[in-house]
Order: sequence, then structure tokens, then C-alpha cells
Amino acid sequence: MAISLENTKKITAPNYLGSKLRMLNDILPIIIKETEEDDIVCDLFSGSGSVTAALSNHRSVISVDIQNYSNDFIDGFSNPLIELDSDKFLECIDCEFKRLSLLAVELLEYEEALLADCEHIFELANFIENASFIRYSYEGFTSKSKNLDRLMLNTINTLKENSVKAEDIAATWNFGGIYFSFKQTLFIDSVLNVIKEQHLENIKSTVLSLACTLVNTIGKQFAQPLNPWDKDGEPKKSLFKKASSDRTLDAKSSYLRILESYLNQTPSKYNVESWCMDFKKALEKLPSGVTMIYADPPYTRDHYSRFYHVLETLSLGDIPEISTVKIKDKVSLSKGLYRKDRHQSAFCIKSQAPEAFDDLFRLAFEKGAKVLLSYSPFENEEHPRVMKIEEIIGIASRYFNDLEQTTITSFKHNKLNSNPNHLKRGLPGELLILFKNS
Repeated sequence: MAISLENTKKITAPNYLGSKLRMLNDILPIIIKETEEDDIVCDLFSGSGSVTAALSNHRSVISVDIQNYSNDFIDGFSNPLIELDSDKFLECIDCEFKRLSLLAVELLEYEEALLADCEHIFELANFIENASFIRYSYEGFTSKSKNLDRLMLNTINTLKENSVKAEDIAATWNFGGIYFSFKQTLFIDSVLNVIKEQHLENIKSTVLSLACTLVNTIGKQFAQPLNPWDKDGEPKKSLFKKASSDRTLDAKSSYLRILESYLNQTPSKYNVESWCMDFKKALEKLPSGVTMIYADPPYTRDHYSRFYHVLETLSLGDIPEISTVKIKDKVSLSKGLYRKDRHQSAFCIKSQAPEAFDDLFRLAFEKGAKVLLSYSPFENEEHPRVMKIEEIIGIASRYFNDLEQTTITSFKHNKLNSNPNHLKRGLPGELLILFKNS
């Protein structure tokens, strides 16, 4: 069955373990074959919405995710603001960016100098590790550079003197210097501030796409920032090239391309609803028209742990409490500056996963809906799957008497870093299991 994947290619999705963007040609034919045109499909763990985006050209969709950033992605492609006066919008962004940049001009000039000359590699390594407003606000001055300490303190004081609150520069306060250049985060903040001022929330997905484009990490994901030092305490040989490549990307040029793509979208052909809530509450709330549930639950402890915290904070625009770690009796902020309230799914917790799967299958059965489950059977000692496939099938058999299994042999999961010995991958990379009653 030939399936149109229009809309999906325009999404700049976060690069995380388990992304289904490359599996759409396997997922969509099964759902469409098993449903009627008037049916509603529930995309239960929708993430950045690649499945919902493709499916919404063929069926009505209720998209569910407990994190707010997912709503932004889905609202952005399902109901884009195609009538936006982009010239006026961009003019406002330029004005806001100029205003904020003038308040941090010394810090921006210092950063630019570090990224322009590899002779400053030690200063650059120290900058990437320590140039964080939120770290300074929690822990004070801990860097190895008095010059950097002075610039950070002066910038913080200038912002305060000009009545700029941390919430007004959430990207810069939380992630500037660590995941992005300060110049990039000030542009991100400028866009977010204009969106908020002009009540243009449906365009927030463009900012999240921009963050995915600009982020300076290994693999362009948000799980952890760069570690600038090697095991001998020297700056890594690849640091300057990687940092200067990502951190000198022009945020405005990148945003113009994303915005153009956004404004040229065709809205979803079928109705899309986006629900931000726990999977169990969503299943209990589903209307009778839902006949298929596509479920892509997390299957290792990594999922839902760290990969989305930057997007979630940009979506919420808040200054969250940061999780801490204790090493040798010293309590410090987590290296990745993770939200303390970041979601940990029951499907990631070995003791809770069986009950979560039982809830999923039981509630689907009670609603009279089939379940198409994506799950990876690959075993890995360091990153084990929370449940084995046979255990999941055993739970599903309490409610369904028929299953069809599809092996996706060409699909391989993203790795957390470039180490070839980390997360070795075998086949099959993913299984699609359709549970129904004959």
C-alpha cells in the first residue's frame, strides 16, 4: 500500500532513542488496513509527532503525551498559522534580539573570540563547562577563569538593572553556554518573547525545531552536554571544531528556513487533537470512535529521562528546579541541568512496567480498540529492555486472542554517542505487534 508521508519531512524532530520517523512506511499501512476512514486513531506516546503528522493525512488522530513540548510540535503542523504576517513578526524579533544582545555585549564578544581562534582552546573548554547563569545562581563562581566570572557577574547585574527576569530569558538562563552559544539562546528567547506577547502559541514548534538544529552536543540530542576534557584533563582534540561548527550557526538564518517551511505546510487533512496527560487518564477518556491505539512506550531506563528536558523547558518557559547529584559528600547540580520534575514513565521502571502494560491492554480492550505496539526486543546488558516480548504478549493475552507480528529489520536505533562499543545494535531493531480479537 502506497502511503503519502507529506508533512512529516518538514519536522525537525529531536534526535532521541526510539524515534519512529524512519518506520512510518511500516507503521501506517497496518493502521490504515485495520481501520475505517471515519475511525479515530490514538497515538498514545506521540513525542515530536512524526506518526501523528503522517497519519493525520489519512485518519483523525488523538495525540497523547505527558510532556508539553509534544503539544507544541503537534499543534504546529496540524493547525499552522499560515496567515501570519511574517515580515512584522520577524521585525519584532529583530528588535527584541537587539535589546537583549546589548545587555550582554561583553559576554557575547568574549564568546565570539573563543569560537574564532583555536588558540583559546583552554578558555573555550572552561567556558563550555562553566558559563551557565543557572549554575552561577545555584553554586556561585566555580570556573577556572576570573575573566569569565567577571563577565558573568556583570551580565547578570546588567540584566537585573534593566528589569530582565530569568523567566524573560529562559533559554539563556537555563542553557546558554552549556548547550548553545549565548548568542543563539538570546535569539531563541527573542522569538519566544514575541510569540508570548503576540499570543502566537501555535508557532512555538518552530522554536523547538530551531533548538534541535542549533544544539551543540554529540549526536545533536539533549541527553547530556559536551564533555570538553579528555581523561588527562586536557581539552579534547575535537572540541574546537565541534563547538565552533555548531555554536557559530546563525540562529536567524536557521530560523528563517524553519519558518518558511512552517508557513508552507498544508494543514492536516483530518482532525487532530493533542492531549497533554498521563497515558492511563487519556485511555480512560478516549471517545468510542477510537478503534486503534498506536502505542510506542519507552523500553529502557534512558527513555523519558533526559532526552526532552531542554525542549520541555523551552515549551514551558519556566525556570525549573534542577536535579542534583552527590559525589564524595559534595552536592552539585546535575551536569546536564536536568529538571527535577522531569517525567519518569512507569514503562521505564521494571517493578511498575507489568502493571502499566496491563492498564494499557485492559483499557484498550474496554474501549473496543485494537493495539499496535512498537517495542524493541534487542537485549543489552548496559541498557536492558524493561520487559521481554514474551512477557508483554503474556499480559496482552488476558484481553486479546489474536496477534500479528512485523519485524522491522532495517531499523536501527540512534546511539547516545559515537563510541562504537556503546549500545551495540542487533537485529531485529524493532517489532510491530498488532493485538486484536478475532
